[in-house]
Amino acid sequence: MSPSRVLELLVLVPSVTLFLVWLRLARTRGSNILKDRAILVPMLVITGSCSLFLLGLANQQFIGPDYSTRRIVTIYLNLALCILMAAVPFFRRLAFAGGLLIASAIVALVWFYLAVISAVV
Repeated sequence: MSPSRVLELLVLVPSVTLFLVWLRLARTRGSNILKDRAILVPMLVITGSCSLFLLGLANQQFIGPDYSTRRIVTIYLNLALCILMAAVPFFRRLAFAGGLLIASAIVALVWFYLAVISAVV
């Protein structure tokens, strides 16, 4: 698989996954799911992390310059946050545990890919 294909998948897969989970949350009627911090906080953290990744693709200054400590810290911090948010469904019974787990795992894989690329280059 060419590097441009990998980049396209890195942009498309987490964005679509997050969009589908947010759409499912928004369509839930008769529920206070958006007022429930147990699902809202992890979704906001994962969405922010994915947004930072997308902004970093547009301009690398959002993540940090190549070979900088800031870039490495940003990558590993976001990776740790996504792994932590993936663990939330295991500790609490949530209505959207599957979607939250999948979304956070995919965003974590994106940050892991960036960590590997940054370590190799």
